[in-house]
Formats: sequence, structure tokens, C-alpha cells
Amino acid sequence: STLLKIIAGAEEPDEGKVIKANHCMVRFLPQNPEFDADETVLEAVLRDNKNIENEMIIETDAKSMLTKLGVTDFEQPCGQLSGGQRKRLALVAALLSTAEILVLDEPTNHLDSEMSGWLEEQLRARRGAVVMVTHDRYFLDRVTNKTFEIFSGTFTSFNGSYKAYAAHKETLELTREREYENTMREITRLEGVIKQQRQWNREKNIIAAESRLKALERMEKLKAPENAPKGIDFSFGEAIRSGNDVLSVENLAKSFGEKKLF
Repeated sequence: STLLKIIAGAEEPDEGKVIKANHCMVRFLPQNPEFDADETVLEAVLRDNKNIENEMIIETDAKSMLTKLGVTDFEQPCGQLSGGQRKRLALVAALLSTAEILVLDEPTNHLDSEMSGWLEEQLRARRGAVVMVTHDRYFLDRVTNKTFEIFSGTFTSFNGSYKAYAAHKETLELTREREYENTMREITRLEGVIKQQRQWNREKNIIAAESRLKALERMEKLKAPENAPKGIDFSFGEAIRSGNDVLSVENLAKSFGEKKLF
């Protein structure tokens, strides 16, 4: 959702730039659209879409689309609408626009299967690009021809339907899993070597050769791969002592706002 807001210009990125052609018009459908409470349903969908060139037909198109999505009282004030009705109102307003790019955040929310089918037809017939985030994988498979993924800070794209992307992702995940397991096995092996070396040094009470110490330092600097599952990372070194405890923590707390987790 944040990425879509940045693409649509509703939010500014912390870093980097969003660059688009001067003539390119973008229309954004947010998850929770807001309207003027006193504005009527029809006024709301026409406000940014009606002009001299289309005023003869756009009102008819708007009423037809609204009816398809179950909104039939065109004079009802927007302040009386439910969240689902406002979302459908905003969807019609977006579809009526002549924008080159539609940015849709969960467009099938509050739609039944018949409405979703109608929306599929509208998007497939539309000229221009549609960028969306949706949990509806079947809708995604039938409407889109390119899939984007953000994984571990990396942005990648895949040409093809969601079904083709899912098959590709499964193969990719298996490869990542094997690479991760191989790396972790090597790190575990090196940890064992380091532990044995430290123990040997303590027992013999000798100073290891400089080359051996440097090799030991290099092994200690090894880390898990960047795309490994994130967790708490503990380094090991001279201060480690034998025993059953790996980690002891006192007076640890975590909260989200007023919600205290522990």
C-alpha cells in the first residue's frame, strides 16, 4: 500500500525519486477513500471526470457503473454511505477517468463475485496501465500480465500471469532454501572449528600462531546470507563461557503504543 501511495504521489519517499512523463495522468484508488459528506453520489464520481467534451455521455456511464456495483440512489449524500459503498464509489470514479495509469489498492474489496467479474472486463478492455495490490489471486491471474515482488529489500519483476509467477516463485524459493541451508551448515561447521580452537588454546595455555589467529578472525566475521530469515543475531568471541545458557535477559519489554506485548 505504501509503494502504491508513493507511485500515485499520495506519499513522498524517504529516499529516491518518482519520475513520470509530464503528460502522464495517474488516478489512485486507496483502500479507504473519503468524500465530502454533503456531496451526492453522482456528484462525487463526476467531480474530477466531467468536462465539456464528455458531459453528454459521462453521467449515463456513471449511473450504469454505479448500478453494476449495487449503488442505485444517485442523490444520496456521501456522508450516509458505508465504507464498502465509498470504496465502490471511488472505484467507479477511477474507472471513469481517462488516466494513463490506474493505481488500485485492493480493488475487489467489498465486491461480490459478479461485481468482480464485471471489474475484470472493465480492466481488460481499458487502454493504459493498471498497477494494483490485491489479495485476490484469481482476480490477479485473470487481469494482470506482469507481477512484481519485493523480497528482502530487493524489487524484482516477472513477465506473466500470477499462476506462472507462483510456479516460478516456488522454484526460486526452493533454490533460496537450499542455498540458505548450505550456508548455515558451513557456518555451523565453522563455529564448531572455532569452539574447538578456543578450547584447545585454553587447555594448552599457548598463544596460537599469528596466521592461525587471523584465520580464526576471518571465520568469526562470516555471517548468514542477506536473504536469510531475519531473527536475533548473536556474535561469538573470547567472552563466551561454557554452560547451558545461551542467552539471559532481564527487564525486557516490548509494546506497540498502548499495547504491551510482554
